[in-house]
Amino acid sequence: METINFKLKSGKGDIVSLIGVGGAGSAIVEKLNVLDLCGFGCGIVDADKKTAEEIRNVLEKSGANFTVVIAGMGGNTATFAAAEVAKVAREMGKFVIGIVTTPFAFEMQQKANLAKEGISKLEEFANSVMVIDNEKLTQKEGFNMSDAFKVSIDAVVDAVKAMSGYLNANSYISVDFNDLLTVVKNGKRFAIAQAEGTGEDRMKQAFQKAIDALSIDWTKSEFIMMMLECSSENEITVDEMKNIGTYFEENGTDKWVKTCYAFDESLGDKVRFTIFASTK
Repeated sequence: METINFKLKSGKGDIVSLIGVGGAGSAIVEKLNVLDLCGFGCGIVDADKKTAEEIRNVLEKSGANFTVVIAGMGGNTATFAAAEVAKVAREMGKFVIGIVTTPFAFEMQQKANLAKEGISKLEEFANSVMVIDNEKLTQKEGFNMSDAFKVSIDAVVDAVKAMSGYLNANSYISVDFNDLLTVVKNGKRFAIAQAEGTGEDRMKQAFQKAIDALSIDWTKSEFIMMMLECSSENEITVDEMKNIGTYFEENGTDKWVKTCYAFDESLGDKVRFTIFASTK
């Protein structure tokens, strides 16, 4: 169909399909497609032409059993088309998560109400959903309109890149795709956040900034995956790791926590902390 585009990176054994729905979702997936993330295929569904047959045609072109539906909520098309894509994917036996954005305050209450309704509908069919609040992304003063929408797109791109990082990192202690599934299948909502730290308390800095950036209350999360990254010349110390354990103990010890420890030489003396958590 002319209304459907689908591009997969051949020969990479894609295990995740990124499906953009509507204008914002398409823009995000097109940007992700350029990044050429290993294991991630990209497709677009025209939200104006959203029959089950068309959606199925898109999904059948990917052998991936894990589908990520990406959309901006609040408009008249993608808001409910996202749920249709999730529904068809589930009927095909695929595991489905959604990553969606909500409107800025300047887009008025009507869009906010529509977005809320659309997210509720998406949650009926998706296994788990991540909601990114555009308004919170631009709380600092000085954003112009183009910057605001760019920040919104980048927030979704960064979340997907973080997922890819878990699966493709140069890891000393690794996690696998089943660990990622464990997090998202045990929560109605999930969130991903990433931050860096430097100096004496670099690990604490990175941890706190990532926790503060999460869109869910991580203390209520029963399933958590985290990735700690550093350069090989400035490794994370045992004491720094103990501090991370202490942070978790202070918020309950009954959590399923999986840790990935990886090297990224571009970090220099900095560390990067990524947290992936879900709540019921």
